[in-house]
Parts: sequence; structure tokens; C-alpha cells
Amino acid sequence: MKKTVYVKLLDEDLEVWKPIVVEAVEGTNLYLVLGEPWNKLIPDEKWEFPPGAKVNLQLHTIEGKSELIATYCQ
Repeated sequence: MKKTVYVKLLDEDLEVWKPIVVEAVEGTNLYLVLGEPWNKLIPDEKWEFPPGAKVNLQLHTIEGKSELIATYCQ
């Protein structure tokens, strides 16, 4: 199952979140980072979790809305 969540961009002056696509890893509560919804990576962006990383998801408030973000696997 694929879904769009947010990943934090590193090396930014402000807190910046980018929408990305993740896919559930069968048999676990983890998700695999696939990329951007439009499948176009921007070379100078540094994501907290790059494509191929396995992450957990958690709710986080972004611009006043509760959104799912990628977090470290525990």
C-alpha cells in the first residue's frame, strides 16, 4: 500500500517538509521511502531519509494541520 507522507529537508534555514511516497513493508509496521509523488528528485535537496530507507510514520503538525511524517525505525 502506497501513501504520501512528509520528510524533513536538511540544511534549510527554516523547518521544511516535503511530500514523498512511501510503501508499506509487508509483515511489518515499517514503510519504504520511494520518492516524490511526481517521481522527480531535485539534486540539491537533502532528505532526512533518502529513497530506499525504511521508516516509521508518526503524526506531526505542519502549518496547523496534522500530517504523517517519516521517522527513524525503532
